[in-house]
Amino acid sequence: MIKRWITDELSKENPDDVKKLAVKVLYSINERIRKLYDRDHQIGHSYFLKLKESENIVKTLEYIWYHEIIPLLQEYFHDSPEKLSQVLNGKFVKEEKIGDKKIYEFVEESNFIDALKVVAKESES
Repeated sequence: MIKRWITDELSKENPDDVKKLAVKVLYSINERIRKLYDRDHQIGHSYFLKLKESENIVKTLEYIWYHEIIPLLQEYFHDSPEKLSQVLNGKFVKEEKIGDKKIYEFVEESNFIDALKVVAKESES
C-alpha cells in the first residue's frame, strides 16, 4: 500500500498527507539502507511518534529530520558519504569535486517538503 502512495500528490497543507510522506520516506530510506548497509541499521518508526500529537506537523517533522534522522544516518555512513547520498536519493547532501576527490557535505534544503518527496521516490538505480 505504501508503495502506491504518489508523493507528488501529498500536500504540505494537509497534516495527514505530511504523516503519509513521513511514512513513505521511512519506508524508502529503509529499503536503501537494507541494500547499501544491512537490515539491522534501518530507522525505526518511533522517531515519528511525535507527529501524532503535534500541532505543527511540518515543523515537527523538520526537527525530527534534521536533529535525529540525519545525524543517525551520518553516523551510519560516516565512512561512505556517497552511500548516504544514495540513501537520501541525492537530497540533503551536496557533492563537490575537488581535483580527483569528491567531497560530500550535509545541507538543509530550502524547500523541505519537496526535498522529502524526492527522498521518498524510488531510486532510479
